[in-house]
Amino acid sequence: MAKINRLDVIKKLIDGLGLEISREKIATEVADKVIPTFDLTPDKNIRVMNENLSDGTSLVIFTTSTHRRTFITSCTLTVSKDVNNASINSRVSGIIESIGADSTLLRIRYEPLTAGNHMHTINFNPPLEMQKGADLNLINSNGTASIDSSATISFYELE
Repeated sequence: MAKINRLDVIKKLIDGLGLEISREKIATEVADKVIPTFDLTPDKNIRVMNENLSDGTSLVIFTTSTHRRTFITSCTLTVSKDVNNASINSRVSGIIESIGADSTLLRIRYEPLTAGNHMHTINFNPPLEMQKGADLNLINSNGTASIDSSATISFYELE
């Protein structure tokens, strides 16, 4: 029989099975024909950042950690424009770790000479790993009149 020596595995066994350590014996050995499986990935605390931009050209939504790995799980972009605006181009951008260059995560381009509101959401599965210490930006361009935009980013960080 194989002996379980890692305390984190034993704790996960106790918590996962709902064992009461005061009344039940906790298994620390695994039988030859029993193979337990565990997901030992760290728990992910999803955080949400939101920024609004009114008649501006760009702003930083947030800057990723310089020592933790940051993973984007979803992005929502909302844009409102008035009738005087010929066209708008709003986007959320950041540096994806595997690409190493500034990349657009989500974009809304709207050209009709009518007032309008638009919202798009994208979920990343698997999540996108962003470069450490890099900015995630909300950028408006091509605007000739009033543009209001909002970006919401859901993400988690790992050591």
